[in-house]
Amino acid sequence: MIAARNWPAVLFGFPTDLGLVMAMTVLALVPGIAMIYFMRNHLATGFVIRT
Repeated sequence: MIAARNWPAVLFGFPTDLGLVMAMTVLALVPGIAMIYFMRNHLATGFVIRT
């Protein structure tokens, strides 16, 4: 049985700092979330039905 605190080393083959991995994941997601937010607002204003 694998010890619960040792699973990253077994999974990746080398010791991994999970805090650093999670921080980089959040930093990588921020630009994508910002782009989705701004494009959603931009498209919503562009498709107004004008009569």
